[in-house]
Amino acid sequence: MLLLFQYIFYIILACAASDKNSTDTKNSTTPKDKTPMAINSPGALEIISPLRTQVAPALVALDSKLKIEWKYQVKPTVPVSGWDIIALRETPRKIFYYIARNQSASDLKYEWDIQAFNDDPENIDKIVVDGNYKLYIFDSNHTYDYGAKYGELLPSMVQFAVYKSQVPTKNVLSSGFKFSCSSALVTSLLMIFYSII
Repeated sequence: MLLLFQYIFYIILACAASDKNSTDTKNSTTPKDKTPMAINSPGALEIISPLRTQVAPALVALDSKLKIEWKYQVKPTVPVSGWDIIALRETPRKIFYYIARNQSASDLKYEWDIQAFNDDPENIDKIVVDGNYKLYIFDSNHTYDYGAKYGELLPSMVQFAVYKSQVPTKNVLSSGFKFSCSSALVTSLLMIFYSII
């Protein structure tokens, strides 16, 4: 009987020691945010504008001034030298549209006048309606498809589509109103004429 109690006592001691070692091991592991991988991971941007949905690209009017805005999601340890912003259309052929080059690294927004871009004779390739585009923001020292190393900034991209805004002018609305009134008046007079006969 005494041997049985001693045996149970030794098992309890062994289990307690095992639990303590397990707890010490868990507590001694390095937290994820302190690992070299997290410290040296590539920087990343979040494009705030133009904003796209999960299922569709952002819609941009052809005659608008597109507000481009971004912020750091993960700040890179290697400082950004400046910003390049381009648009890319891949069909029917690959065309690059240079929106901004070597913008100041402290700027996190840019306004692109699409109409002025299209009106500039130096820009041979124009932004067209129904075109699907990719907007890239990246470090001026690299390219839009650069695979960033640890600590450097990854290029960021957002898709957008262009449409032609068709807001009627005052004159069009006015003439349309006059036309519809004239039509209604003629129709009413004809109905009165036929009802008399």
